[in-house]
Amino acid sequence: MYAIVLIVLMCAFGAGCDPNTAVASGAGRPSSQEGDQMAKPLDWKAVDTLISEQKYEQAAAAVAEIREAARAADNTEQWTKALVKETQLRLALHGYETAVRFFREQPWPDDARSRAILNLYYANGLMTYLEAYDWEIRQREKVESKEEIDLKAWTEEEIFREAVRAFGEVWAQREALGREPVSTLAEYLVPNTYPPEIRGTLRDAVSYLFAELLANTGHWRPEQSNELYALDLAALIRGNRSDATPDLTDMGIHPLLKVGTILADLETWHIESDRPEAALEARLERLRLLWASFTQADDRAAIMDDLKTRLPRLRGLPWWAEGMAQLSEFVRQGDSPNGLVEARAIAEEGHRAYPSSIGGQHCLSIVKEIERPDYSLMSMSTDGPRKRSVQITHKNLSKLYFRAYRLDLEEWIRNSTDYNLLPSGEEVKKLVHNQSPYLELQQWEMDLPETPDYRFHRTYSTPTLDIPGFYIIAASARVDFSTADNRLYSIPFIVSDLVLVSRQDEGGALEGRVVSGATGAPLAKAKVSLWARNWRQGHRSVASGLTDQSGLVRFDRPRDQDSRNFFLIVQRGEETSLDQSNIWFHDAPQQTETTASLLYTDRSVYRPMQKVFWKVLVYRGRHDVGRFTVSPATVTAVSLIDPNSQTVETVTVTTNQFG
Repeated sequence: MYAIVLIVLMCAFGAGCDPNTAVASGAGRPSSQEGDQMAKPLDWKAVDTLISEQKYEQAAAAVAEIREAARAADNTEQWTKALVKETQLRLALHGYETAVRFFREQPWPDDARSRAILNLYYANGLMTYLEAYDWEIRQREKVESKEEIDLKAWTEEEIFREAVRAFGEVWAQREALGREPVSTLAEYLVPNTYPPEIRGTLRDAVSYLFAELLANTGHWRPEQSNELYALDLAALIRGNRSDATPDLTDMGIHPLLKVGTILADLETWHIESDRPEAALEARLERLRLLWASFTQADDRAAIMDDLKTRLPRLRGLPWWAEGMAQLSEFVRQGDSPNGLVEARAIAEEGHRAYPSSIGGQHCLSIVKEIERPDYSLMSMSTDGPRKRSVQITHKNLSKLYFRAYRLDLEEWIRNSTDYNLLPSGEEVKKLVHNQSPYLELQQWEMDLPETPDYRFHRTYSTPTLDIPGFYIIAASARVDFSTADNRLYSIPFIVSDLVLVSRQDEGGALEGRVVSGATGAPLAKAKVSLWARNWRQGHRSVASGLTDQSGLVRFDRPRDQDSRNFFLIVQRGEETSLDQSNIWFHDAPQQTETTASLLYTDRSVYRPMQKVFWKVLVYRGRHDVGRFTVSPATVTAVSLIDPNSQTVETVTVTTNQFG
């Protein structure tokens, strides 16, 4: 869209006064005698040199001279530029509050163009300040005072209101701004990449920037977000401009009503000026912003229907293709089962009609995005041989190719210098490009079912792995596993019948149980090793044991290992398995009897001045054995706490025989 240029440094500011006041008070224009005293030309090159050398103090002084000279000569263009640049330099030197104090104390030129520039900069600065200090500002409480309140005490709502006021002053001059191209403010406003006939005037820029500010739900009051249902969506969609324009600075009016007013006004102006493509863009923007706020299916259907109804009679305009792209995006984001098919057809139609236009290219990108092949993998961490272990989530892809690389699990972990125990990232790439599959049978391919709806589908693969062990399974959409125009995925996978389950008992010791994955029967004489995880010095085994007839093995806390976490490896014959979850040894808590309570109220929401009915049940007991009894004749204090964690009232009661 557009952006306000911060010429010298990326900073912004806010203020606590109305600039109109400074001008009206007589501080604005100097006398003609003062104007004749301008001693030297405006030397911006010297300022730029000082800035490039980071001599901001000297640069600010030089700009101040330029500002005074420009003001004396009533050179509003240079006066405005100097105000902006000097404020930026003061920001770099002193920070927001000092800079804003300077800005609000300075008189502004009173011509429409200069005031538009300064108000835009002012509003942008306020919002940038709000974003930069968002957390701190949101903690502030409103201060009531007859004196001027410093910016440091302004609340979020006060800052937002002032930004809206500044934008409102500029928007009130929209008729004059409509005669000016955006390029006239190239020094202050970064122009968009839209064609000039679409968003080419200052009126466009101000309207779209203002609408974007108001549509930002992050600055809405809670009731404005929660009561969208109360708005007349049909009227917002129609957007017919009323003769009675609401006060856009009135914070009691819902922001979306203001957005509708601004963009309907812009659309009507373009229609009356015989610019149908620019009028279409104003409507598209209004529908986009409404779509973002109204998320119910019925509401979004109404927004789409409006666009579907209007587009056919605008087909002769190249910007119609952009309308088709927007309609395609709406359909694509819907929940229709065939939504992507419909969206692709709409985008294709837009591209065919105007293939070289901006809208046509937008349509083409949508078509390619919908048609783009994609996939991802998930698998069991451990499974038996020839099981349906790998899940493929895919679309627009006919075949996948797989390779499996067999590694020694213990050796890999022992030599690993990564917190992740198993190969990933660059390690897998080295495997794919520098090592052949373990056996020819460890390479296979799979035909995938078609996905005519262009959505992701799930298909399951059975790895052709018969030999127990630890594998890295790599997948590719190309048979040569090249990285060009391709996506490689890898997953660690253990072929084994061993299943290891661990838990810590009441005494804090670690208990491991090994069972057969096929039958669930406990497995005796399986070697279970306890490993300390330490990627800096190397992972290493610190204890081991064999399972008994019940498949159990037990480990006490290892000595001098308090700061480490652990994992387990189990081996039985040729088979192995891994439990890589972080295991932390902890002391068994000393169980004591505790007293607690359950508090009941008659409903979940209370309004001011309503009574709160409550009941409290006090009980005592031990959590470890799960035995609790009510606590009769117990003195209990019940407190009402407000949203600020302040105690409103406390009542002391004694429980009856039922607690």
